[in-house]
Amino acid sequence: ALIGSLSRLDTAPEMSDNISSKVRDLLMQVAVKSERADHGFLPRLIEQSGLMLERKISHLVAKPPGESMRAFIHQMSDQDLKAVILREIMAAGTEKSDSSGVLRSFGELLESVQLLNQHQPESGRTILPFPVFSESAFRFGQLMIDTGRNDHKKAAGADRVINVSFFLDMTRLGPLRADFSMLKKELSGRFLLCDKATCDYLESRIPDLKMQLSRHDYQIRQ
Repeated sequence: ALIGSLSRLDTAPEMSDNISSKVRDLLMQVAVKSERADHGFLPRLIEQSGLMLERKISHLVAKPPGESMRAFIHQMSDQDLKAVILREIMAAGTEKSDSSGVLRSFGELLESVQLLNQHQPESGRTILPFPVFSESAFRFGQLMIDTGRNDHKKAAGADRVINVSFFLDMTRLGPLRADFSMLKKELSGRFLLCDKATCDYLESRIPDLKMQLSRHDYQIRQ
């Protein structure tokens, strides 16, 4: 349901045409791009996607207001997607423009993802929507990470299997889902696609993927 809502935002031209330059810039910073591998993608997504804004400022709330607080809030309003969206909504006031409506919907979706993540803190499961920039428009994918923290059978400090699921709708391959399990540097995974021809193409690329992963010392089990 979350991905469907995010994708509907993408189908409206105002998602790309009428949003402010600051929101566009931040979306572009955290967006997945296909030209090259981006090893800073996940840390940047966590830091700038707006899902941790309240946590970032919570430790400052108890302190008396001062230059450091004002400087921090100003910094957040330039570097955090949710902070920028809130600022844009406040500036728009009761204006009923297309852009303000899109931003309000997008802000509500970010809020719903935050609540979803906060309701299961002990599970170790986190869902992260992420923008994908393609052909002058933004689309959205989904990343779910399960660190296995709710597995009480494991002794404290024991190695855990980390499960990662990755979903996005690609322009040429169509909908793509990738599921991976990792234990230390051992990795197993699978790809799910929509048709035989796409599966055959991706299968032809698997040897190259294995080679790339082995350069980072990963052992491919399956």
